[in-house]
Amino acid sequence: QLEGGVELQLPAPNRFIAQDTSLKQPPPNPLETTTPMAIEAREGAVLWHKVEGEGSAYPLPKAAFRCHIETPAVAASNVTQAMTATLWAAIVRERAQERLYAGAVA
Repeated sequence: QLEGGVELQLPAPNRFIAQDTSLKQPPPNPLETTTPMAIEAREGAVLWHKVEGEGSAYPLPKAAFRCHIETPAVAASNVTQAMTATLWAAIVRERAQERLYAGAVA
């Protein structure tokens, strides 16, 4: 306990850190490519794949999520509505980063 009654504590365990750290063999036909490759496309969304660390003994799995929302209500709106939409997008991005931070540092 510190001055003023402040107590220090450790953060909760990181659920993204693996308990089993043994090496596993890659699948027989992995999707290995040096450039991103679209592996699935649907209306309004495309799923891309790329192995990070190509040529490395330990290619790393990574994920990135990008979302682009277009709405006529904002495009044809006044400055206040456009800025409100921009602020909303920034809040959503910040909340996602807060939730996924433990995975990024794992």
